[in-house]
Amino acid sequence: MSGKKRKFVIIGAGVAGVAAALAIREEDGDASITLVDEEADFPHYRFMLGDVLLGTKDERGIFIKDERFFDEKEIKLRRGQKVLKLSVTEKYVFLSNNERLTFDAILISVGRREVIPSHLKQYSRWLSLFSTLENTLTIKSRIPHAKRAILRGKGFNALELARVLLRSGLEVVLVTPDKRLTYPSMPEEENEDLRRIITEAGILLREGEDINRIEEKNMHTYSVELLSGDRHRR
Repeated sequence: MSGKKRKFVIIGAGVAGVAAALAIREEDGDASITLVDEEADFPHYRFMLGDVLLGTKDERGIFIKDERFFDEKEIKLRRGQKVLKLSVTEKYVFLSNNERLTFDAILISVGRREVIPSHLKQYSRWLSLFSTLENTLTIKSRIPHAKRAILRGKGFNALELARVLLRSGLEVVLVTPDKRLTYPSMPEEENEDLRRIITEAGILLREGEDINRIEEKNMHTYSVELLSGDRHRR
């Protein structure tokens, strides 16, 4: 093994993945390091997507590191590539571009991915996830044509998007299938405070509801029907 370059493959080019690549490089200046990410976007801070939506930062302003950094550190990026197969015994990963990467060590650093619920996939052409830079730029392009936004969910992304859209002048409806908007990790008192803040901010909170169907009325205008039969236009 003496003199042989060690090969590292890191799945996931988020903050943790990039930090791991840098730590490996600092420990081993000769190692081969490859970062693989399913997203085509350049590695960026997800928590800053709202700043891009508001226009307070441009795309490059939320990059974790710029292109020059990866070149200088000799860290290879494989963006927009899905891992189709991983063999721990044979030590290789097979990517969606038909590339086969061998490794001596592998790190999987993939966080939770936002997905469209199965019952809404038929309307996916009209829906946008707020989880990637590409999604964010799509939402940003639609804001000038919108008066109201219908959001589904209750996580950080949903609350951050609601905040940003309110600041952008839109009416916001937040739909959650939960009977009551609560977060198990928070005390009941804090949950009530958060619900109060959400409603006092002007967000229409629809608890114990879900989107039933979506109908396109004309360009940029849609009718959203909830399970209760209520309709909202966006």
